[in-house]
Amino acid sequence: MTSVMSIPSGTVTFLFTDIEGSARACEENQSGRGQSGLARRLARHNAILDEATAQNSGSVFKTIGDAYCLAFGTADDALATAIDAQFALAEEDWGCGVVRPVRVRMGLHTGPAQAQEGDYYGPALNRTARILATGHGGQVLCSGLAPIYRTVMGLGADGADGWDASKATGLR
Repeated sequence: MTSVMSIPSGTVTFLFTDIEGSARACEENQSGRGQSGLARRLARHNAILDEATAQNSGSVFKTIGDAYCLAFGTADDALATAIDAQFALAEEDWGCGVVRPVRVRMGLHTGPAQAQEGDYYGPALNRTARILATGHGGQVLCSGLAPIYRTVMGLGADGADGWDASKATGLR
């Protein structure tokens, strides 16, 4: 995990992620077989998320197992991170022993939050977690309240005619 840099405050766009089926994979490997493969996949997943977050001016403020909690000053940066990470995860060679690829669900929401000692508090985090919970691996879901919604609809976060796609370095 990258170190927590100066985290945004006030109105923040949160991006939460979680690997689909990771609890089941852990239980299946409880006997010790495959643990090193599981650890390698998790380490690679973490590196991909760390890189996408750093490239798009985000902050990792918490990890819980395989879940990441990220904060961004702009919705465009959060969306760029989600897109970059999903492309990188999809293109990753997870090794010949992997039965299923690492699929990550992602949820975005923008709202006011209280920053305190490198963490956040407030209803916006609860909403982000609920949005994440409705997703499946490979999906990026966002609330209709997020400025990102305007971006996805082609309106741009500020109501302009479009979004600067160059912000998402992984876009083809």
